[in-house]
Amino acid sequence: MSNVTYEAEPASSGLHLDITGSGNVAKVTLTGPRNGATPAEAATTVPTTFTLYATVNGTRTKIYSFKLNKWFIVSPDITNEYGTAISYNANYCSRYCAGYRLPHIADLTNGNGYCATMGSGSKWTWTGSLGSNGTWYYTRQIGGGLFAEWGNMMIREVEGPDYYPNTDFSKVRLLNYGVWVDDRLCFTPYYTNVGISVGKVGLSNVAISNFQGNICVTP
Repeated sequence: MSNVTYEAEPASSGLHLDITGSGNVAKVTLTGPRNGATPAEAATTVPTTFTLYATVNGTRTKIYSFKLNKWFIVSPDITNEYGTAISYNANYCSRYCAGYRLPHIADLTNGNGYCATMGSGSKWTWTGSLGSNGTWYYTRQIGGGLFAEWGNMMIREVEGPDYYPNTDFSKVRLLNYGVWVDDRLCFTPYYTNVGISVGKVGLSNVAISNFQGNICVTP
C-alpha cells in the first residue's frame, strides 16, 4: 500500500511493519526476530513506537501511532515437566534470545486462576482479571498481556482460517493449547500454564503426561 508509510523510534529497532491493502483499508503485520534468530538479532527487540502516515495528493498526514513494549519468541519445542521447562527456557531464552525469559501470567493474560486445595474448595490465587466475575479467561485490553491485547493465537488448522497465520504457535496448537509460565498457584505436582486461545490460567499435573509449549519474552 504505497500511500501508507511508517516511522519507527528508535530507527535501529529490529521490529518492523509490513503494510499491505488497497483502497481505504490497510493491513499492518508486525515482524521481528523469531525462533532461530541470532542473539544479535534478538537483542534489537527494544520498546518501539510506530507512527503511520498517509500521503494523499502530496500531503503527508499522521494517521495512527502505537508503542510495542514487549516481543515474544515461541520455541518449536514442547516440554512435559515444569522443571524441564524452567531449565529449557533458561537455556533457550537466555542463550539464544539475548536475555529473554519465561513469561509471567501478567505477560500473557489478565484472566484469573485458582488452586483447588484439599478440604477448602477452590481458592482464587491469581486475580489479575478485569471485572468481578472471577473468570479464567482474558478481558480484551491494551496492556493486559499478549493474548488479552492481541486475541486468540491458536492455529486452527482444519477448523477454519488461522487468527494469526505464519506464527510459530502451530506446535503448541497440536497439544494442550497452552504455554508454561514462571508463576506457581498451587502445590506440587500442579504447575501453571496459560492457554493461547482465550488466555485461560490453568494447572498442569506433571505426574501425568501434560505437555505445554515454551515461549520467551523480552525482559
